[in-house]
Amino acid sequence: MKYKPRDLKDCKSLFFEFYFPIEPKQSTRFGNGKAYKSAKVSNFEKVITNAFIIQHVKQYKQRLTGAIHYDATYYYKIPDSYPKWTKDAVKNGGKVYKETQPDLTDNMNKGIVDTIAPLIMANDGQIAKVSCDKFWSKEDKIICAFYELQNPL
Repeated sequence: MKYKPRDLKDCKSLFFEFYFPIEPKQSTRFGNGKAYKSAKVSNFEKVITNAFIIQHVKQYKQRLTGAIHYDATYYYKIPDSYPKWTKDAVKNGGKVYKETQPDLTDNMNKGIVDTIAPLIMANDGQIAKVSCDKFWSKEDKIICAFYELQNPL
C-alpha cells in the first residue's frame, strides 16, 4: 500500500516561495581542526530563515507532527548561452528540466531542510517522503512545502 497524503484541507502543511539565487549546501568543511560552512551557505541559510519567518509570521511556531512529506521545485534562471529553443520554451511558460549541477538529491534539499526543519518540526528525521524537481525558468526561485502524512492502515 502506498503512502497517501491526507486531503490538504484535513492536514497541517506549510507552503512558501523564495525568489533569489539558490545556493546548494555543501558538506561541512574542516580546516585547522575546526568545522566550518562557507560564507555563501551561511548567508543563504539566513536569507531562507528570514524569508520563511516573514511569510509565516503567525504560524511558523506551529509544529508539524508525525511523518512528513517534503515537496520542492527549484527554478534556475536560464543562461543566455543556452539554445534558442530552450530559452523560447521557458519564455513561453514551458517546463524544461535542468540536467546540470547542482545535485538535486542531497545538496539542494539539505540547505532548505536543515534551515527550516528546526522551525516547524521536532526533528528532520520525521521527513518520510521527498518529491523534487529542477527546472529552467525566467527567474531563480524555490517553491516548497511540508505536509503531514497519514500512515496507511
